[in-house]
Amino acid sequence: MPTIYVSVGDAAVAKPEVFSPESNRVPRISRIMALAIHLQGLIERGEISNYAELAELGYVSRPRVSQIMDLNYLAPDIQEEILFLPEILKGRDPWTEREIRKISYEVDWNKQREMWRQMRVDKMVPFSGKCETFLTLPPKIHIEGFSGVKNDL
Repeated sequence: MPTIYVSVGDAAVAKPEVFSPESNRVPRISRIMALAIHLQGLIERGEISNYAELAELGYVSRPRVSQIMDLNYLAPDIQEEILFLPEILKGRDPWTEREIRKISYEVDWNKQREMWRQMRVDKMVPFSGKCETFLTLPPKIHIEGFSGVKNDL
């Protein structure tokens, strides 16, 4: 458990950080995506030889390592979007790892993008920032000589 330090007069007192379900947090799928990319890097650099070794070091089963590593089959732009999903303001994560893994099983990146786009529209997920809004269709954009809606979420 992380420790935070609170200043009390001249002394610093250590207090354990308490998890609050109401606090903003990074979506679980974002953390797992980052882990998958990191683990792939370890294998590519030869620091880890295979999934069995990863499983042993991480105290998880080989099938679980495979599930995590399957996220690396997502199109690079989808991976990036997952890494930078907005914080969860409250409640459950809108996307589950299982849902995202289904997209990774599709080998055609264009089909993956369509599945991802549809999932984003279906969920209409609120996000944190300077104002609270919803992830829906993007705003209209203006290009010199052209006015329209950018359709690639």
